Amino acid sequence: METMNEALAILNKDKMNNYIVSATSRDISRIWQCAAGTIYWWMGVPSTERIDAIQSNIPELKVFIDFDAIKERLAVCAEQDDSNPWVTVNDFFPELVEVRDRFQEAFIAIESGVLKAEAWLYYSALEAGANADLEALIYFQSQGETITTSTDISENWINWICTDVERQHSLNRGREDIIKKAKNNELSLLELTDLYKEADYFPNFLSARDEEEDYITATFFRAVEWLQLEEFGPWVDAYSHEVSTVYQGGVDPVYSLYPLFFYCRSDLLLRKTSKFGLEALLYGICVGNVESSRPWKRYSEKYSNGQTKPIFIDYIPTASIIAFAWQRINPTNINKDILDNALLLLMQTQLASGAWPLTSKDTEGSILSTCLAMTALSVVKPVGYQRYVEAAKEWLLSQQNEVGCWYIQGGPPVMLNILCLEAIKLAEGNNQITYRVQEHQIGTNTPVPSIRKQIDSYIVFCEGHYGGTKNKSFDEKCYTKIFSLEFPNAVFCSAGACKDIEAEEKLLFNVIEKVNPFHTIIKLLDRDDRSSEEIEELKTRGVTVLSLRELESYLLEDEIIEKLCKVCGKKEKTDVVKAIKVEALKKSIDRGNPIDDYKSAAGLFFTETKKILGLTKCGNDTISFLRDTMAPLITQETNTYKLLRKDVFGI
Repeated sequence: METMNEALAILNKDKMNNYIVSATSRDISRIWQCAAGTIYWWMGVPSTERIDAIQSNIPELKVFIDFDAIKERLAVCAEQDDSNPWVTVNDFFPELVEVRDRFQEAFIAIESGVLKAEAWLYYSALEAGANADLEALIYFQSQGETITTSTDISENWINWICTDVERQHSLNRGREDIIKKAKNNELSLLELTDLYKEADYFPNFLSARDEEEDYITATFFRAVEWLQLEEFGPWVDAYSHEVSTVYQGGVDPVYSLYPLFFYCRSDLLLRKTSKFGLEALLYGICVGNVESSRPWKRYSEKYSNGQTKPIFIDYIPTASIIAFAWQRINPTNINKDILDNALLLLMQTQLASGAWPLTSKDTEGSILSTCLAMTALSVVKPVGYQRYVEAAKEWLLSQQNEVGCWYIQGGPPVMLNILCLEAIKLAEGNNQITYRVQEHQIGTNTPVPSIRKQIDSYIVFCEGHYGGTKNKSFDEKCYTKIFSLEFPNAVFCSAGACKDIEAEEKLLFNVIEKVNPFHTIIKLLDRDDRSSEEIEELKTRGVTVLSLRELESYLLEDEIIEKLCKVCGKKEKTDVVKAIKVEALKKSIDRGNPIDDYKSAAGLFFTETKKILGLTKCGNDTISFLRDTMAPLITQETNTYKLLRKDVFGI
């Protein structure tokens, strides 16, 4: 091997430093972490394939590293003693070590704060798949950023489920045809579902380290909801049943404490599981072993003067989790004194620094305990909670380490940092987090759902008639299906024909504007054959017009057709189905309809597509097919969704 100085000449430091100056904090973090991971997992036998993989994983390296010169070292390695082909990364690729160190140094120099923490978290989001790093992906999704598409995650999950089928006899039953298809990732999701149902066994296919086991089930639910992976409904049902029943036979209050907290961070899990089952879990944790109304009290020991003395301590996270879960589950059969006592304990145990200790006997703040207490108080909102969480926020920010993250020994780093980021947001009154927060304080009236991404208190009047039969409220129901996740408080109403919606003096609009002054009212029309001048004139009268001819134009976009074929396990039929759409539109034009009139072409498209894909339970007619099968496929990661959202809401 050449000397270290000769090796480092292959690295152009000036170009590297120039890149760092212009790079974003996320790119600096990503390159540092990816280089560090490559070095950590270096197996000692270099090859052309491994060098190419490094270039592919960190393409920016090609700007300042001569990879052809790196590959020339392989010939030198080949001349070494064959009995020991292993080469350390420092000997073979010292430039990569210097890149790691320089980018880490650059990232450390970035100012601390939320943006730096998000930059540290970004690499984990990129690495998300069938693992606990999905939490990072979900966090960015909650901030309106799509890091990885739902399609990519779905394919990744299916591949991992195929791996489980290949390896587990209980799933493949020794059938060679099944094992072969699973090995080649050729089993459709429908086939996989049937295999799991046949085995009556739905193991969790997401991988998790020991410290991630407490929340991996909740992560699955949260990923399904945020990424709109409805095709995994059978797994949702199986896991929901498990959570609903497993705690009804008894609860270990120690080992079940943190799973309860993470369950309650999933809106989908709370909707799908039995309230009785979740309440049984909360009740089991609320039964105190030392004092019935104070379940956070635990037995401990104190060493003094060579002797061990029994003492009782308050484990603060128990109080925080009970308060948080109480607000999320809203139990009806548990004594509310426990909640009151939990909140009182949190207000009495905050340290002068603003932090909360892990136990009442500790004098130093705990990052985990502080996050949980801040979250509980911000969600429950007892009177005066703001001053507690504000002080805690300042302490928590002071605990961020030099590389932008929060760390506790043995804790899950990704989840811990998300908990810290969300606690800070909640303390600032920002409810744009990964689950819904209720905007009310204990003791007030019915809670009002809060903001997730943006103000979503909309009333949208669209075309359609309640009095119709065949096409009854079609647009209304489609829009509701499409936007219910991102705009859960938006209300879509069929308001009649286009002339009814255009009417400025319509009594209905005037009344609603006065009764609901805090709602944004949108009057929405199809574009039809309107000219640009007509559309501009309608805008001046407060009427919004779609950019495409009608709603069917969005429902039958090529992108949505591709997704339909994939979900049905007939990806190879995509071009055939697209050709059906083209032919249906051509025949519609031959009948004298406009060249972009997909509404008139939808009938033929439905009948032929149903045959080609072998669809069942997709709707008995064109209207129900478009509404119940096509509309749910327009999800947030698709360009079609983004266009329709911009057309309707202007964002």
